[in-house]
Amino acid sequence: MVRRFSGRRFREIRKLRGFNREHLAVNADVSASALGRWERGTATPRVNAAAALVDVLGVTVDALLADLGAGQSGG
Repeated sequence: MVRRFSGRRFREIRKLRGFNREHLAVNADVSASALGRWERGTATPRVNAAAALVDVLGVTVDALLADLGAGQSGG
C-alpha cells in the first residue's frame, strides 16, 4: 500500500492540538504559508520540516500519512 503525507489529517491534528498556523509555524521553525500549502495538498514538507512538526505536535510521522487506495492518484 502506498502512503503519503495527508494535508487533511495534518490540519485536523493541528487544530486538535490547539495550534493556529502562525503559532505552529513559529514553534516548528517553518513559514505559515508553507503550512497552508501542506494543508491544501499543493506541497509536502521535507523530512526536516516533518520531523519538526511531529515533535511540536507530539505525534508520529505515521499520524500524518494516509493510505492511497485503488483509483486514487498521488497528486
